[in-house]
Amino acid sequence: MPDGLAVDSEGSVWVALWGGSGLRRYAPDGRLTLSVDIPAANVTSCAFGGPDLRTLYITTAAGPGRSGGALFACQVAVAGLPANPYRG
Repeated sequence: MPDGLAVDSEGSVWVALWGGSGLRRYAPDGRLTLSVDIPAANVTSCAFGGPDLRTLYITTAAGPGRSGGALFACQVAVAGLPANPYRG
């Protein structure tokens, strides 16, 4: 099931898969362009970070799986979008 998501600078959507042990990237036209396997059953969310927004941080929940409740990071080829500042 889809859970948390993030959007990159090319307009693609990265979707965490609860119960799916992975993350998927979909282009703006809906094509699946990348699958990332995660060693945990319940992937909860993802977010871009780092100085160039090319580090993708991936969170997981405890439960069935080899590394549930962990934080993973990987370098990706396309940058994420900067966060919007909180304006109160």
